[in-house]
Amino acid sequence: MLDEKTLLELQEYVYGRLERPTLFNCYELGDIVDRYAAGGEFDTYGKGSRPTFREVLYSYIRKKGVVDADIFHEAGIDPKDFSRAEDPLYKPDKKTALALAIALGLNKIETDRLLGAAGYAFSNSDTFDLVIQFCLGRGIHSRDKVNQALHIFGLEPLLRV
Repeated sequence: MLDEKTLLELQEYVYGRLERPTLFNCYELGDIVDRYAAGGEFDTYGKGSRPTFREVLYSYIRKKGVVDADIFHEAGIDPKDFSRAEDPLYKPDKKTALALAIALGLNKIETDRLLGAAGYAFSNSDTFDLVIQFCLGRGIHSRDKVNQALHIFGLEPLLRV
């Protein structure tokens, strides 16, 4: 269980960083799109080879020197669901990717890379993401402790098991 000091620091962290989404009117958004299009950035964006989620996941499993079974058990993922990660086209939901990052003991940068390979990113306007970032920054890699931190804010647990 998280101690009282850590819970207070968690609340300060989340409330100090929580950003409200910026709302654009349709004209401003059109201007932004026009600027990017004029710069040709849409033409080059996404070109090149990016590692798949499977490649990134298994590179971290090898780097950490752990067994697949230990990871899916620690992450709270059913072995059948974990075996889908063998498919190079597999894209997990965000909570599953985060559960794997926690189970692997990844830091924030490594988790960003794993999330990016699955097509996700952290948002500072999402309390769930801020709680996870706090835990990663503090080296909190126990699913129970992460779920306790999420519960403090009335959020769903990382994964139900």
